[in-house]
Amino acid sequence: MQTFPLTGFDTFLLALEQQYNQNDIAGNTCYYVIDLEGVLDHEALADRIISNEYFQVLSSLRYEKEKALGIPKWHLRSKDTTRIEHFVTDQLIPQVVLDRRLGADVGCLSLDTVARSDGRSTVILSWNHLLMDGYGAVLFLKRLLGSDDSFDPALLMSYQAPVYNLSAFWKATKAKFFIDYTSRPRLSMISPPLYDVNSQERVSVLDFDPKQVRQIEAAALHSGARFGRSAFFLACIARAVQSVLVQRGDGVHNFWIPVPRDNRRKGALGPIIGNRLSFLFYRLKKKQMSSIESCVDAINNQMRDQIKHKSHESYNHLMDFMKWLPLSLYYYLVKRRGGNAIASFLFTVAADHPSDLETIMGQRVINALSLPANAYPPGLTFAMMNFRGSLKLMILYHTQALSDAEYSGMAKQLQQELLMDESQG
Repeated sequence: MQTFPLTGFDTFLLALEQQYNQNDIAGNTCYYVIDLEGVLDHEALADRIISNEYFQVLSSLRYEKEKALGIPKWHLRSKDTTRIEHFVTDQLIPQVVLDRRLGADVGCLSLDTVARSDGRSTVILSWNHLLMDGYGAVLFLKRLLGSDDSFDPALLMSYQAPVYNLSAFWKATKAKFFIDYTSRPRLSMISPPLYDVNSQERVSVLDFDPKQVRQIEAAALHSGARFGRSAFFLACIARAVQSVLVQRGDGVHNFWIPVPRDNRRKGALGPIIGNRLSFLFYRLKKKQMSSIESCVDAINNQMRDQIKHKSHESYNHLMDFMKWLPLSLYYYLVKRRGGNAIASFLFTVAADHPSDLETIMGQRVINALSLPANAYPPGLTFAMMNFRGSLKLMILYHTQALSDAEYSGMAKQLQQELLMDESQG
């Protein structure tokens, strides 16, 4: 396993990274934050992690695109295992960690521990999204911090060679036409086209306890969300973003939102390395966002139609063909419809925290957050996640895309509509 190709979705992320590097932002960095009840023995944990074979392999991987018309590949370099650092702060993620740029030169993975002023501790896994998706990160954490750290190469990676034939090319072509059609102007974007170096990154979390989760589930069913509550969440989020644009005095047209879809079969155990993701694409018109019910109905119809026609599989073929393109051309083809943006805003459903990772080094896990990468543009990302019966809505934003005052108003509207609580209005 000295070298192997990136997946189609990995290469899509690599193309986006060219833009992030120009603006010196960590647009591809994801975080998994685990809060522990007591004081963690940092040195003991660091020794355990550094000796873990999964950590050694993932720390040693580097990616590169060797030539203009070549597939980018992972290379296993010398085992210069990533150092485990320790911080003392009450900041959710220490600024030093946020300022890191994980990538080809320094490695795609880091792990840190944090001591809190209340006597509690935090473990933070940071990784470049190219390395693995959210579910892969959960599998990795279970082997890194759980009771079973036995090394299984089959769990680590599994490469399936893309199919390059006329049928695959036709499906890829259909996917490209579909994306061009659904992302046609006019689109409303939350962020300005050019990045401001003074923009600040924010992370906020709306927590819903089990009683509120039941309220949300009832509200989702009432709104017509028959295929899970994600359509209800997306509808409420779209309406909240629309309200921000209305308050700005900006014209509201159509939203275009690519939503990741896990390609793994249900119950799949691996692999850890590589993104096994595709997209479903939603175009929401202004009139469809006039009510939650009409917005949910539009999302349901588009979801059903795309799954029926296996649009996500066609998009996989498209990403496989585009792996051969120069990265600058790839990025141009991805972003050109929206000026410089890849979406009006971003939305994803994070993997649940694993039920068999309840303690770390004898300390009980009391909270967990799987924070997705916050691409700029658009600079506004929403993610929902379950944790022990509670639900978390994580909101990541750049202040250039959304001011703190705008966030406060948006969060209030989201809580009100998700719970269908008119008393907060």
